[in-house]
Amino acid sequence: MVAKDGNYMPITESIELLTIFREEMEKDPQVEIALKILGITDPVKQIIEFVKCRFGRFDLRADINENGISYPEYWNCDKRGNCPVEGVLCLLPSGKNGRLTPRECEVIKLVAHDLADKQIADRLGISINTVQKHRTNIEHKIGCASKCGIVAFAYENNIL
Repeated sequence: MVAKDGNYMPITESIELLTIFREEMEKDPQVEIALKILGITDPVKQIIEFVKCRFGRFDLRADINENGISYPEYWNCDKRGNCPVEGVLCLLPSGKNGRLTPRECEVIKLVAHDLADKQIADRLGISINTVQKHRTNIEHKIGCASKCGIVAFAYENNIL
């Protein structure tokens, strides 16, 4: 494994990281099922896919600290929206009051791109009332009271 400075990590640190990720995978029985659905059976390839899906993008926050894994990252991989195991390997972001749904993440992206509710409704093929309901649910889950709060959450959590 390669460290931040471009040099190879000592084998003991590499093994320690692999152990941390394997333990994290074993905490969630859905991960094993998801990897089987994807047809990944090799243990090393399973860890690689898990790490790629759950921690695949740089978001200015440490993924691992002295207490272990801190939290997963959300990133827009090329399979988003078409992955048979979306939301299992790649956990969707959560706020103070719950985990967001894939549709709520879509709405957040469009709000962050400064689209009006009518434009969001047209883009997603839903009613404006449904967009407003999604926004209300998002605001509750992330603990904000406006589109500005949604935009801030989007930038903090790389939902762009």
